Amino acid sequence: MTRIEQLASPARQALSLSARRILDRIEVEIASSAQPDVAISFNAFEDFGVHRHAIAPALRELAGLGFVEINGRPAHYRLSDGWREVTTPAFARSIAVWARLQRCPSWALRFHLIAEMQRQQEQSTQRKRT
Repeated sequence: MTRIEQLASPARQALSLSARRILDRIEVEIASSAQPDVAISFNAFEDFGVHRHAIAPALRELAGLGFVEINGRPAHYRLSDGWREVTTPAFARSIAVWARLQRCPSWALRFHLIAEMQRQQEQSTQRKRT
């Protein structure tokens, strides 16, 4: 993934401030650890300027938009390039809002959002044919 592509992507533009700060923290930790995934506590996210009650919704947002994969307990965060699948600003905004409001595992969220995106694309294609 190139940094410029990520910064210009609709998914990145739809991120909330809390999600951007958390993504920055994860990128810093991964860059300094030389490992593909890292464990970061909520306290560390708080120290980075994210309110404790905003951490979980922001993590769901990052997972839903495809920036990170979250695995295990304690959570380990790994960068992902799933954000490339989010192609329009409207779709990115709807994923971000929906993800912040949900309380489900990130894998279920990702599965649901990809299925929803495919359904919307099929409907759009059918409308164009008629």
